[in-house]
Amino acid sequence: MVIDWTTDHGTTTEYGLRTTDHGLRTTSGVSVSYTSKGRENQIAIALARCATSVKRADDSRWEFSLANGKPLGVSACLIEDWLVFDALITNRITRGAWWDLLRLNAAVDGLSKFVLTPDEDSQNLHLRAEIPLQEDEDSGDECANKTDGGLTTRVLETCAGLKAAFRSFRGESFVEHQVPASFETLEGRDPKPAEELRRLCGDSGWRFIERSEGRLMIELDVRRGFYQAAVEQRPAGAEIVVEIASSDALTETSRQALSLLLLGTGALVKLARPSIVQTGEQVSIRFEVKFVSTPTAAELAHAFSSLSVACALSGQEARVLQDEATARDYLAILGAQTSISASYASD
Repeated sequence: MVIDWTTDHGTTTEYGLRTTDHGLRTTSGVSVSYTSKGRENQIAIALARCATSVKRADDSRWEFSLANGKPLGVSACLIEDWLVFDALITNRITRGAWWDLLRLNAAVDGLSKFVLTPDEDSQNLHLRAEIPLQEDEDSGDECANKTDGGLTTRVLETCAGLKAAFRSFRGESFVEHQVPASFETLEGRDPKPAEELRRLCGDSGWRFIERSEGRLMIELDVRRGFYQAAVEQRPAGAEIVVEIASSDALTETSRQALSLLLLGTGALVKLARPSIVQTGEQVSIRFEVKFVSTPTAAELAHAFSSLSVACALSGQEARVLQDEATARDYLAILGAQTSISASYASD
């Protein structure tokens, strides 16, 4: 599981694109062929469909804006077999607002998530999303076209999700995801979604048990403790959720400490989104992955692995931080400096 977020920033050059019938055309009118159907070209094509002012920083990094009332500046970077989207929202987020970020995460669709990263004397708020990329296979044009279409779908969905999440953060009205009909799902809608979900989970290589129609339980790979992720079919896509703790009596100090832990873990572990759901006085503390269209078996396998890592990093800690004294010590030691030891990022 790769959780290293270190990237190299190259020189930024203009890379405004629009699609044509035969390839890409830059803002200066120069055509760029994409007959090789390389991953970078496919990403550039998809970004050109949903973003403005697309710039290429280097061979594997793009910078662009998403028109959303107030423009949202986003970068997209290829890191090994992942496409990582990142937008710095602010470096002036107060401790009192951390808990609300977990609430926002619970309402966000798709792969987007709010996370915190440590700075010298503060916590930076980022809006992130990560797309696991399928390995290149020499399986013919039909398979290649399906892979290209799947990547395009995920990029379009992710851009729409980032815009919707940013609007929610700004307190603006929710706008439903809009994805072009030709890329509505990865493999088309299945007439028996529950049966299809069982098949995909089986193909992912992870064992599961079925508790009810359309609800599957996956035992995650965590050495310190027992964690089960619930996989459920949604009207479009699927949701995977694992609860790591629950409480009906959290103090403000514990909420701040838990927020710092969870939002920091979300910044380190790809796909895993920290969130809370409150019913009355009962608070469910969890990690989740939501796909707004049908996931592939490989995507489900990535989700299960990511949730396993998130539980290993913060499962026991989340239970301990419900104690007021421990939470106070945690905040006093780590404060706004760091939420998780940097050694985790190099493991």
